[in-house]
Amino acid sequence: MNELTWRNRHPSRRVDGRRLRRIARAALREPPIARPGSTEAEHELSVRLVDAETMAGLNRRWLAHEGSTDVITFDYCGPARPTGPPRALRGDVVISLDDAWRQARRFRTTGEAEVVRCLVHGLLHLRGYDDHTPSARRHMKQAEDRVMRRLAARFPRRRFRPPNHPRRSLPLTGDHLGGARLPPSHAARLRRSVAPPPGKLLQPRESATIVVR
Repeated sequence: MNELTWRNRHPSRRVDGRRLRRIARAALREPPIARPGSTEAEHELSVRLVDAETMAGLNRRWLAHEGSTDVITFDYCGPARPTGPPRALRGDVVISLDDAWRQARRFRTTGEAEVVRCLVHGLLHLRGYDDHTPSARRHMKQAEDRVMRRLAARFPRRRFRPPNHPRRSLPLTGDHLGGARLPPSHAARLRRSVAPPPGKLLQPRESATIVVR
């Protein structure tokens, strides 16, 4: 059974959650996120929108990097390959709204477009794409742009940045972080701290690890 949880716990930034959920579900139907012959990628996903302070804490705790970043992907199924056997997408995609808005100003696009690009980037990591080498980064950037083009055609009301967005083709730095692969024990601990128990809401921001964008 597919499950998509979307939470915005940013203390001040607001997004159109219904629209972004529709876009997320559309992205899950787009190849290569959806595999050939499948109408939608099987998934159990949590998308969390957070502030820069929360993201910096996650970045430090799980990746030993200082400062915030735009998106971190936690994959609970282990390493995968884009051309490998089909498998479900199970993980957390954590997006910093503050960093998304900063990127939007830098690249003259909208905050929503940056959130969508971060989401697509995270889903591609869960599908097995990586950006650790120049060739892999190019391959992932091409897939990301194809998905963004198709989403922009389906959701034209608020224009997305055209697909020549340069951000993902840049070398990785502390501000452009790829997906994180964690040992199962770490992943389990993080999921407990991020996802609420079934039927319960997240605790107030002071005791919640993630603020959802």
